[in-house]
Amino acid sequence: MQDCELYRRILGIEAPWFVDSVDLKLEGGEIHVYLKHHEMINWPCPECGADGKLYDHQPERRWRHLDT
Repeated sequence: MQDCELYRRILGIEAPWFVDSVDLKLEGGEIHVYLKHHEMINWPCPECGADGKLYDHQPERRWRHLDT
């Protein structure tokens, strides 16, 4: 299994999102997982499910997940 597929499953990433790359930083004990999304015309609202347009993105974020 490739790194991208492994971390997609570990993190529960679902379409339209996908794991674009995984960067292993063994000396620092870190794994950087980068996500991207497929191009979509409409995105569902997380609250009501209605279709809406994508107009911006949040800045890159970091968090600590379960040890793998």
